[in-house]
Amino acid sequence: NNTMGSQYQFWYNKFDQKVYSAVSNQLLTANAFDPNPTWVNSFTLPVNDVHLTYGSPLDGNTLYITNDGATKPTLIVLRRNGGSWTAATVTLPGNGRVRAVYPSTEFFGEAWAGLYRPDDEPANSPLVYHTVDYGQTWTDITDATLRGPGYVRTIVVKPLNALEIYVGTRIGIFRTTNGGLNWSPYQTGMPLVTVGELRYIMDPLHSGTDYLIASTYGRGVWKRDV
Repeated sequence: NNTMGSQYQFWYNKFDQKVYSAVSNQLLTANAFDPNPTWVNSFTLPVNDVHLTYGSPLDGNTLYITNDGATKPTLIVLRRNGGSWTAATVTLPGNGRVRAVYPSTEFFGEAWAGLYRPDDEPANSPLVYHTVDYGQTWTDITDATLRGPGYVRTIVVKPLNALEIYVGTRIGIFRTTNGGLNWSPYQTGMPLVTVGELRYIMDPLHSGTDYLIASTYGRGVWKRDV
């Protein structure tokens, strides 16, 4: 639909077969398979200048929406009970803006959030946070190695192993295998470039060969065996 700007992110909810997108202060919804979709406001958000929309794949009843207009890293957490949404505005510690959220594929209420940190923000500011209670409380899982890039644009977590986390930054990919206690570059064979999106592809035959897919700004799409 031409009324929707390309700067917004769309999320498909397989449970109700609708597409969701947060625009201005509205949660817009349309039928996913309608050839001429009509977007309607399904919920009025408590803030303006919302940006990215992330939904839980577990039941389709939890949304995490980022806020570009806030002076602090802010998320809007929407939860639906029946046909009604309720909203909570969550402010994470530190400065910057939330640029990435990864809702858990296994546990209700669990999610990870990554920040874009301003250039003048000290490098000891946290970048990645973890919640297990729908964003009511957050734990900093950033070590000194990960603080340097100052920018997390995408997060993925290995299915069935929430301790193995990958983040895309403005200087490539970083990985932790212990839940964020220690991070290291995961960059072999790939240029140091901003990574805009990550996908973890699990081998459907479980033969031991999974893949990490990375899309970059200016250097194409990369794939690596995990």
